[in-house]
Order: sequence, then structure tokens, then C-alpha cells
Amino acid sequence: MGNRVIALLFVTIWAPLAGAQTAAPAVSRLEGRALTDTEWRQDLAVMLTSMKSLHKDLFHTVSPQQLEASVQKLSADIPSLNDDQIKVRLVQIGAMVRDGHSGVDVTFRPGLTHVPLWIVRYDDGIFVRSAAYAYSGTVGARVTAVEGVPWREALARIDTIISCDPGNDGQRLGWHLSIDLSDPLLLHGLGLSDSSSSATYTLEKEGKTFQVSLSPTMNASDLLSLPGPANWIDAQTTRGIQPLSQPWSEPITFTQVPGADALYLQFNEVSPPKGESMDQFAARFTRFSETHDAKRLVIDLRHNSGGDNTILRPLLISLIRSKFNHRGGMFVLIGPVTFSAAQNFVDRLELYTDAIFVGQPTSANVNFYGDPAGKELPNSHLDLEMAHLYWQDEDPRDKRTATFPEVAISSASFADYVEGKDAALDYCLHAPVPNRFEDLLTVASAAGEEAALAQYRSYVEDPLHVYSGELEKRLNTLGYKLLAAQQSKQAVVLFQVNAVMHPDSANAFDSLGEAETANSEREAAIRAYRRSLQLNPQNTHAKQAINDLQAAPSAHP
Repeated sequence: MGNRVIALLFVTIWAPLAGAQTAAPAVSRLEGRALTDTEWRQDLAVMLTSMKSLHKDLFHTVSPQQLEASVQKLSADIPSLNDDQIKVRLVQIGAMVRDGHSGVDVTFRPGLTHVPLWIVRYDDGIFVRSAAYAYSGTVGARVTAVEGVPWREALARIDTIISCDPGNDGQRLGWHLSIDLSDPLLLHGLGLSDSSSSATYTLEKEGKTFQVSLSPTMNASDLLSLPGPANWIDAQTTRGIQPLSQPWSEPITFTQVPGADALYLQFNEVSPPKGESMDQFAARFTRFSETHDAKRLVIDLRHNSGGDNTILRPLLISLIRSKFNHRGGMFVLIGPVTFSAAQNFVDRLELYTDAIFVGQPTSANVNFYGDPAGKELPNSHLDLEMAHLYWQDEDPRDKRTATFPEVAISSASFADYVEGKDAALDYCLHAPVPNRFEDLLTVASAAGEEAALAQYRSYVEDPLHVYSGELEKRLNTLGYKLLAAQQSKQAVVLFQVNAVMHPDSANAFDSLGEAETANSEREAAIRAYRRSLQLNPQNTHAKQAINDLQAAPSAHP
């Protein structure tokens, strides 16, 4: 039965694709192409069929009409495209699904596919961070153009092939960019170059501008295992700097930090450490933390793009039970590489510990599609992968597009990297424990609305709090906690602040009406409810509350 359904899907999809073909012979191909038009269209049809059958919820972001239109457009364009252009168009269609686990894999193909440069995006541009020794002169150079195309435009094209979770561009800031920029096939397919046999970069270093043209000498897996071969050189190692954070060290390791009264746990990959199971590692970490003095634990997840989330339990239990599980005892560094199983880990730390998250947003939605199932396309042998599971670690109503840090510290400039400066890590090791928004507003509310309003504005204007989302909801929840604690006057202050800061929120005024009622301020409550009704005429609670208040005898005859 299942095979028959797949066959019917193939016919349904292939028929319109065949109709979209041009008048060229079915076996035609552009000069120099490895596959015919028909073979590419067969791959396209299989790809669309497989996307629909493999993905847990293919149309969670893209519409069927959008996907079909893109497929039809590529089918019609195939006769005028070279193989690399077709491959890139397939990747772009896969990226329309908008989840970081789904897409067409062109990057991890056999053979020598990438040039020996590791190019990284920083706040101040893109730079060659490391390279094979033969090209050590490029290390530290700013990349100003790729194949003669200004770097910002080149990155805009690269962005079209990187699949990201809805509302989250983190993958475009992480290692995907570094891999794609060093792949001549992708540069060719994106129209940045005339050939896939080499890549040319315009570089700027020490006031001089020069170009380098490189041929592929390694594959993507080699790049991801940097520092890799002994003949590679990094911008930090040229200065003899060995920072605490090592992106390419063990999957997971820990050390005591001299002078910081802290332990540093670097978690680079959700996989067992070499020679140990995760149970053994967690037990070793627990023994160490219990026998060594340290008041803080810093967990660094900034280089962790995932792995096997089924092995997380022993480590989580160790952390939950540890002496560090209190406000100010556990800091977690996150960023645009934190993804997949690392996002699962972040979710569970958020649920079960008092960890303070520092850095940049993660590159996955809090609840996300993952665990890709694969299908090899029959003619090109490209791998299609579609997420076939939905991970819901948090509340099903939680629509956050990432885990946003409580303390926001952006990525370093390239100069900071070269000098080994790490502001986010330094904050976790040495900064005073930050005050919670709720604690600050509770104290301020006792001094009245003006003081609470000033505290609210001061909090949101602090650059460290640029990712403080849902403050309306948080302040509303805090107000109701004070109401429940019979602190109605302070609750009114908080609801008044919420109404001032969110003047278009019907809920903020509805809550203010409820607090004013509890505080026996009937006229003020009616005014608040009326404003709520103006903003939301369907608010039946406000309508009933107004009727009840008007019908009640006045407390002041």
C-alpha cells in the first residue's frame, strides 16, 4: 500500500514537470553537463516526492503553492543551466522548508571539494581566520570580495542556500558560512564565478590589497575538524595565544579556572568523550566538582552544533544535583552555532536549573524539527535530508524562535579574536550575579509608578538586555503574583507600568482593571476596562467587569 502511494505521488508530481519542459529533446544537455535534462528532471521529481513523504510537517513554513512554483520554475530553466547551477537551485528549494535539519547536501560530497581557507564572519566583516601553511600569508586578512563580488553581496547569495529555522538566521552566522565560502562549486552555481575548479578572493592585510586563487585541496569534513593537519596556521597561534575556549578541542571537557573560583565545562559536540561514556564523564565531573573549591560553573555551548541527544541524561542529572544549581552558580554560553541536540540541552537546562544564559541567540527554535531522514537522488546522487521528528522540550505554546540570552554579549571583533579576548566568557567568570527583571521591578514598585517606570526603561535600554523578550507577559505575571500575595497597591503600579509601556495591549489594560478593582478603585478600574475594550471589542471579560462595577453600590456615597 505504501509503495503504491509513493508511486501515485511520483506520477502526480512528474506529470506537471514533464509538461513544463521546453521543446528541446528529452536527452539534451548543455555542453559540458554530466546529466541530461531528463535526468535532472527525474531527480527533481524524486526530490519533491521525497520531501513530502519524509518530512514530519513539510509545509510548516513554506506553502504548497510556493514549493510547487519553485519546482516548476527550475524544471523550465534546466536546459539553460549548468550542473552546478542546477545543484544550487536544488539546494535553494530545500532551504525553502525553513528548518535547519532539512535540505539538499552538496557540501559533504566525495573527493577534494574545498579550498584550504577558513573564513569567518565577525561584527566588523569577514576574515581569513586560518589556512594551510602554504597560504599563511592570507591569515588575518579581511576578505573584501569573492570572485570580484563585494563581500556583502557574496554573502547575500550564500545566505540563499543556508536552511534556517523559521525566524532564526543563526545558521547563516555560524560554520555554514565558513564551509560555503570555501566551496568553488557553490560559488560557481551561485553565479559568483565562471568555474568550479578554483576560487578567487580579494584580501586586505596591513594596508595592502591582493588576490589569491585557490584550487580545492580538502573536503568539508576536513575543514570541520580544524585545526586539522599540522600544516594549518591560525590567527591566534601566530601570536602564541591559547585561549580557554577551544572550538576544535574534545567533544566535552572541563577544567578549573585559576583566579576565577570557577569550573569551565566546554561542550563542543553532543557525543561521548573519547574513551568514556557520558555516564562515566558525568560521574568524573561530579567527583571533581565535589572535591574542588569553585563557586561557579561556566558551560560553553557556543561551538556545539549538536549530536546525539539521547546521551544527555547523565550530565543533566549531574548538573541538576550539583552545588552550582542556584542563581549565580551556573552560567551557560550560547550563540549562533548552538543547534540541534545542543538546543535540546539548552531547553532542559532552562527547565530544570537556575542557569543564566549569556551570549547570543541559539540557531534553533526552542521547539524544532530535527532528526533528518535521507533519500539519495537517483542520477546526481545528491543526498536529500528532511526532518522527520518534532522536538518539543518546552511548552507547546512556546513560539520562541531561539533561546535568547538573559545577558547579551555580541561576538567579538576579529581583532578581539586575534588577541584572545572573550568578553562573554569573562562576564561569566567574573561579573556580579545579574539582578532579575522581576526582582528589580518588585523593589521599584514599592516606591511608586514613577520609580517602577524608570526601572523598566533603564532595564530595556541596557545593551546587555537587548534580547529581553516577552517583558509585557513577565510583568503581567509578576503583577498577578503580587495580587495573590495581597499586595494590591504594588500590583496596580506594575500593571500601570505595563499599560504605559504597551499602550496598544488590550490585555495590559484588562489586567490593570482587575488590579484596580482589587484595590477598590472602581472608576479607575472602569477606565482601564473601557480602554481594553477599545483595543479589543471582543473582550467579553472587560464587558462583564464594567457591568458588574457599574451595578455595584458605590463605596463612596
